[in-house]
Amino acid sequence: MDTRLLRRTCASLGLLLLGGCDRPCVETVDSEQGQLGFLDPFDSSLPAPYASGDPVVEGSAFCSEVLQWYEGPERTCVAISAAPQEWFDPCWQRRVEGPAQEPDDGCLQLRGPGEVTWSLEPRECEIDVETPEFGPDALSFDVRPFASMQARMLWWFEERAESLASPGPEPSFPDDWLDPVGAEIRVAGFGEFWPTLALREPGVSESVAFTQGLVRGEALDGDPVFTNDALFGTSVQLSPGERARLDLELPAGTVEGPTILGVQESEVASLSLVAAYEPARDGAPWGSPLGVRAILRDSEGGLLRGASMQWDVRGDAELPQTSGDVLILGTACTPAEAGSGDQSATVVAGIAGLEQTLELRWTSRVCEDFPEDPFSPDPEPLDFGICACRSGGDGPGVLGAGLLLVVLLGLRRSRYPEGGPVAS
Repeated sequence: MDTRLLRRTCASLGLLLLGGCDRPCVETVDSEQGQLGFLDPFDSSLPAPYASGDPVVEGSAFCSEVLQWYEGPERTCVAISAAPQEWFDPCWQRRVEGPAQEPDDGCLQLRGPGEVTWSLEPRECEIDVETPEFGPDALSFDVRPFASMQARMLWWFEERAESLASPGPEPSFPDDWLDPVGAEIRVAGFGEFWPTLALREPGVSESVAFTQGLVRGEALDGDPVFTNDALFGTSVQLSPGERARLDLELPAGTVEGPTILGVQESEVASLSLVAAYEPARDGAPWGSPLGVRAILRDSEGGLLRGASMQWDVRGDAELPQTSGDVLILGTACTPAEAGSGDQSATVVAGIAGLEQTLELRWTSRVCEDFPEDPFSPDPEPLDFGICACRSGGDGPGVLGAGLLLVVLLGLRRSRYPEGGPVAS
């Protein structure tokens, strides 16, 4: 399928969800006391949103873009529409401790390495919008030295799948399903795939967050094709015998990534399929499927990646997208009158004359969990553009929220200086 066209369609539809305050609450970087939710600027290869105190590489930036706040013991989410200078700046006094600097643009520059604390103290301000009684808050950053960084290649949802693959039905992910750091990656067949680069420190399994990352492709042998997309990063096409390398340019310098070697499809000797599921919820043993990974091996059991995979999906899964041997799936809720129920899909994958089928099964969520209009009362924009929308539910549904996050991902990249294609 034409994944590039699908991505553009998703982005266009997602923009329709961004008018004024008419949007759901989304995953954010939350302050330590859980009062504020900031736009997440960090790379999307992280298995979960950045949490205060997580490791981040020196040279990264964090801008004070508040998307929502939380009210009451139930932490009711209130989505807001305002530039930082209209609400956050006049209402909060900030103080920086540690190797960081906050210039006039409100973006915290993490000079590091070291521990950085961004203290937030509420202060009296005159704005025509009702806010809760905020207390002191903060965000902290464990800024790690750039010199110790290594780049690991992932293909789309793999870092997230690593944290969500269990519990789930058989078969499970093998221990060696991710390419080792520093190993040459062999890609079978000719086709477009969209790798991401994640940062690691030697001997540490935890990923290190970064911002303002730019992937640069370098041809080592032959004439590989690199395509840069400002929203989705860099795609690669390799013919057998061609070799390339992807490096990650960061404000503090360039981290050399692994080399990629194109090999013949005939080197694929075995094919198996494994699925990643969302965490269990509502008493179900596991959640909805996120995607499927094809595990390819040569005659000696060595791991291969498959650029020229053929995929087919039938059943209750929607919006399938592919990146080589990774299939991304979307699922929808069921009507309230039907209630939750069993759903299933059949995934068929093939390469080099081999074919495997994987049956997916899960329990659907009821659509009333995702109201079409989650905001009550309707927002009333103020003179200078601030409005606040209290969420009456979890959002407008998996599809709508997913499209919104696609657009927010693009917006968070364009907000930061030195824009361009981002690594993940």
